[in-house]
Amino acid sequence: MQPDCSPRSVVRRVERSVRAAFMLSLHSLVLVCCILSRVIGSTGTPTFRQQRQPQPPRALQEDPGDYLADGSWAADDNGIASPPPPAGDDGEAEEWDEEGEGEDGPLLDLLADKAGGGPKRKQALRPVPGNGVYLGAILEGEGQMQPFNQRTGIHHAAFMKFIKFPQVLTDTEGEMKALASFMRECRENDAMAMLTLETPDGLNSYTAKEVRKFAQLINRWADVPVFLRWNHEMNGSWNVWGQQPDLYKAKFEEFAKMMRKHSKQVAMVWTPNQEWGFPWKDGQHYNASIDPYDPYLQFLPDKSLVDWIGISYFHFGHEVRGKNLIPGNNIVPLPHSFFPPIEDFYRFAQRLNDDSKNPQLPILIAETSAVWNVDGPVNRNYMEEQANGGGGRVLQQQDGGGGWHCPHQGATEWDIKTAWLHEVYDLDSDGKNLKKDFPLIRAIFWFNVAKYEPVAKVNADWRLDMQPAVTDVYRKLASDDYFLKHAVAAFETQQTMQSP
Repeated sequence: MQPDCSPRSVVRRVERSVRAAFMLSLHSLVLVCCILSRVIGSTGTPTFRQQRQPQPPRALQEDPGDYLADGSWAADDNGIASPPPPAGDDGEAEEWDEEGEGEDGPLLDLLADKAGGGPKRKQALRPVPGNGVYLGAILEGEGQMQPFNQRTGIHHAAFMKFIKFPQVLTDTEGEMKALASFMRECRENDAMAMLTLETPDGLNSYTAKEVRKFAQLINRWADVPVFLRWNHEMNGSWNVWGQQPDLYKAKFEEFAKMMRKHSKQVAMVWTPNQEWGFPWKDGQHYNASIDPYDPYLQFLPDKSLVDWIGISYFHFGHEVRGKNLIPGNNIVPLPHSFFPPIEDFYRFAQRLNDDSKNPQLPILIAETSAVWNVDGPVNRNYMEEQANGGGGRVLQQQDGGGGWHCPHQGATEWDIKTAWLHEVYDLDSDGKNLKKDFPLIRAIFWFNVAKYEPVAKVNADWRLDMQPAVTDVYRKLASDDYFLKHAVAAFETQQTMQSP
């Protein structure tokens, strides 16, 4: 059989030959590319699969400050260094699933209102000090802000909640649900939120991805200004994150950089414990290698990453400094007993501000209250004193002025709490007061909780709104215009404070 030599047949044979040659060349090119990718991958450039693998944190001692991030920190327009997002398909950080699909979808019902369901809200910025002292409180339970404001007759500018991290990202029925309720309540009551973030499993118990995810979670309520009080009382020996100054500072700075990058409405707050008794050698986490004469500075992070500093101080029923009195007694606070420990920290803050080129750091009293031991003895003369116009002080100076003693069985709740309220909030007292002597203090949070105190082994009621007579005293003191009931405008760049 003779081959078909017609022009049409020749053209078809040529086309088949060209296609075969092209496919062979294409297969050869793919093979070469695969070989090159393997060679390059073996010399140090990570492949896509390698990029998606979790990397163990670097040792802090080798590279403090960036050991959770790949590569060096990158500075933003304000000179604040922030870590790059993790590598992925598009180089962006993982976000919460907006469509209800994937592992994070079911969590959306716990978070803020979805877009389109209500009025458009403005972006809040970091809380800044006003010309006075913000009134704040720490409450127990949900749905208590409005009732507390009603009982006291005072609108409070801020409320505080303790949260556990990173558990708040995964404990949907506990930590996350409570946070969502708290943030909504702050929004509904026109209040700033103070979040006291604790890492109960230690400073190395979370990843950079979880920090970014926390920022995204907080941004669900981007219209609520937030104080982020990160691992408070870090100089104490009773917290798992305590007395590790180098690690603490590095982790605080890392967290702060990510908040600055991702959450405009968050102010970072640093609050050590007051220094009396430092370094508290009997604590579970006492570290003998720290400087026993430096209760504050060795724990202070980079000041440019700190927006507020603060301290806590309570009347715990053993008010005489240097005396081994059992805490939890129903004893009236001594006159002028609130400000001495506050003054020590205040002088430290003044030195920081004098030495710093940054705007002045405002101070807040993160927690304060006076203990009422509900199981303790009550002053036997209480009814008689009340009938005569008000409880007298139970602590009296001994003849000759040698010290203090308790002449009765115990003081009343009214005696103790009203005395402490005057110590903290009275602007007309003969002694030192907030407005005249401590103008850097710009916020106070009253610890309004009833709880069992394991150290003192007492059932303590710290609340000021359970006894109307106590509440009346607070209302009168807090009604002064120097105490701010609402947030002032929060600017992204903190402004230098004006003298009141």
